[in-house]
Amino acid sequence: MKDEERENKNSEDPEDWNEEDDEDRAALKVLVQLLDSENDEERSNAAEAVADYAAGGLTDQSALPKLLKLLEDGNLNVRINAALALSNYANQGLTEQSILPKLVKLLDDPNEEIRVFSVPALAAYASRGLTEQSVPSKLVKLLEGDEEVRLFTLAALKSYAIAEQVDRVVLPKLVELLDDENEMIRIQALQVLREYASKGLTDSSALPKLAKLAEDEYQDDEIRSIATELLKTAK
Repeated sequence: MKDEERENKNSEDPEDWNEEDDEDRAALKVLVQLLDSENDEERSNAAEAVADYAAGGLTDQSALPKLLKLLEDGNLNVRINAALALSNYANQGLTEQSILPKLVKLLDDPNEEIRVFSVPALAAYASRGLTEQSVPSKLVKLLEGDEEVRLFTLAALKSYAIAEQVDRVVLPKLVELLDDENEMIRIQALQVLREYASKGLTDSSALPKLAKLAEDEYQDDEIRSIATELLKTAK
């Protein structure tokens, strides 16, 4: 079923809704079985479809061990779609501790794309209290990526900080991002710095940048507010 059709379920006749829901669940079970296919394209397409269903709120617990296995698949697209599916499952509250080490391992994958796609899954796991100590220092390297990569890497660092997993090595890069041209990146960098400061980790080199942001009337209100808050904390 298409996403817009899922969103409109509540407006349809209840009998039709139940019938379509049953059809979706039946289709999902078939897709979960296809995760074991010997054909690369079938595995990749199945993992992508399982991810799409999870994004729409429909999951199958039996998919988790299969998706875990696919994180080590020899096909890049299969690994990417498996990571995406696991991220969506975690966002629906379905996680397994055994999956976390495999997701962390993806941060060292030689392929940049798979490293990037592992980040949302790690963030989703962290938001549910499942973290690994080495992750913040590994994520720092991804803050050199494009704007989208920087944004969801910062989101992952924030989730880790909220879960009490911080690393001082992250601070210099966060301070550097206070000068980023992208407003949302500046905001998220400030949010992570605030979480770090609440855990007693600060960087004095941030002070002049924070003062500049706090005094700049052309900055977003949230930027000025967090910068001012951090300056007060530093005193």
